[in-house]
Amino acid sequence: MTTAHRQLAVILDRLGRLLHYRQFAAGLNPAQWEALRFIARANRFSRNPGALAEYLGTTKGTASQTLIALEDKGLIARHRGTKDRRQVLLQLTDSGYAALARDPVFEIAAAAERIKGIDLAALTSGLSALFLELRRPSEHPTFGT
Repeated sequence: MTTAHRQLAVILDRLGRLLHYRQFAAGLNPAQWEALRFIARANRFSRNPGALAEYLGTTKGTASQTLIALEDKGLIARHRGTKDRRQVLLQLTDSGYAALARDPVFEIAAAAERIKGIDLAALTSGLSALFLELRRPSEHPTFGT
């Protein structure tokens, strides 16, 4: 392992910790922000508590607590399926979409815009490849929109 690879690991760790800290914003925690992002991007077949738990890599009970908090804050709504009343479908409310417009994760995008000469396509491609390498597809389900 080269010094450059170690430096990359340290920088990514620090960036992750910084972003995690900043996501304790607007009365939400990082898991709640991630749930809002998931619900906003997921297709209609994936907008349910089980798929959210799978995506977050957590238990259904933990995901349920996150959803209860978001529902109590008026950021999401749950609906029963029309064909199968046991099915729970999730959707963002207008307040949920408004919260996502102020998502702290966008601080990264704003910071990247301020850096002159950054090769955004190469950076995004490289970080995506690193993420996929670490994710180990056999251990974590894929996510489709």
